[in-house]
Amino acid sequence: MAFSRADRPLTVADDAWIARWVTGLKTPAMRDQITSVQSDTTDPLLASELRARDGRADLVVVGFASSPFSTANNATVALLRHQLAGAPAGLAPHLTGVAGLAADQATSLMSSFERAALITVVLVLAILFLVYRSALAPLVPLVTIGAAYL
Repeated sequence: MAFSRADRPLTVADDAWIARWVTGLKTPAMRDQITSVQSDTTDPLLASELRARDGRADLVVVGFASSPFSTANNATVALLRHQLAGAPAGLAPHLTGVAGLAADQATSLMSSFERAALITVVLVLAILFLVYRSALAPLVPLVTIGAAYL
């Protein structure tokens, strides 16, 4: 996770919100989804590595219990994004890394599959209409095929 402000360094309120969010990741309710969390609040020795020199960005490293491209990973990413939506005004939270990319890719694939399926049905109907030259005749093979899948 990356937290940033474009116009100025992170504020004390930003740091407090991030610390509360990190603490929430360590609750028993999140134990099945999150295996580890590293931040400048959990390990001050890492602050120089996790905080930008100009103070405008902070990195929180989160370990997921599920593997990327799994439904559990996608659910955890959705939950974290929902939580991050409550960030203070001006603080920009970004879910980065393989987990976020995998969830976004899965969403895009499902969206494109639905669109491709619709386009395929329309094209098949058009071809059948051209072959049968009738409005109802193309529906007979489609109904037969649809019934076979039930």
